[in-house]
Amino acid sequence: MDIINRIIRNHKIIEVAGEIDHYQIDIFKKAVYELADSDANSIIIDLKNVTFIDSSGIGVLVSGYKKIAARRGHFGLLNVGNDIYALLKLSTIDKVIPIYNSEEDLD
Repeated sequence: MDIINRIIRNHKIIEVAGEIDHYQIDIFKKAVYELADSDANSIIIDLKNVTFIDSSGIGVLVSGYKKIAARRGHFGLLNVGNDIYALLKLSTIDKVIPIYNSEEDLD
């Protein structure tokens, strides 16, 4: 798994590549929690290059969302592929965490 942090306007982006699974969850969790515990007001997870996500990855997304929502921040997902979107929809996460199709849709 590769993780790159970048900024688009007022959004802190965590760009993830590879698989988000229980073997590598600590890397992903650290990246999400560090930003969620910082002064970031908007965190967006870019999943464009993610090929797989399991329940541990979904758990980190939900925890990250709860952390930043508790202080009235914004947490969203970007560039979600069809397979991962189907999983998020099945677990109804798409009803809670905003999903954006492109960087232009942010804001």
